[in-house]
Amino acid sequence: MPNDNGQQTIKFGQLFDETADIFEALSGTCKTAKKYKVVAYDAEQLWQGQNTETLITLLKETHDGIKIRPRRTLRNKHGANAKSSGFGRASLSFQNPQCHKCTKTVYPMEFVGASDKAFHKNCFRCTTCSSTLSKNDYCVSADGMFRCSAHHREFELGVCPATTTASPACIHVR
Repeated sequence: MPNDNGQQTIKFGQLFDETADIFEALSGTCKTAKKYKVVAYDAEQLWQGQNTETLITLLKETHDGIKIRPRRTLRNKHGANAKSSGFGRASLSFQNPQCHKCTKTVYPMEFVGASDKAFHKNCFRCTTCSSTLSKNDYCVSADGMFRCSAHHREFELGVCPATTTASPACIHVR
């Protein structure tokens, strides 16, 4: 609806309802538009429910855009680039996945990852002898089960563990 100056106006509540399926961050979009003098309204921030009656006035119908400046790179105290926080952490250890063995949530402090599976440190054990496995020293047998080197050789080759070398399916990092 036009105001006394012929400018288009709309209440925030109505705009919110009409654009709910279009804008995920209408409040932020309005705040940016206000900063660049595309719209005007009497509030610092618009909140659904609290500012439903706030009148938004369209000051200009076109805008040439904004200049996007690259963000500063954060540096830690040693001068190296700071690691990303939140997004981009694709590692299983930051996703709180379920343990492959017990199906309970694995938190980062107790996380052991092997073959794209998450385990609690105490759940990452040899299927045959139940000895604790290390993320740097384990084997995955043809049946997909995790075993220590000795039992992997017994299972895969059917021979005494002392007489053969480790299979390529073993991970040994020392």
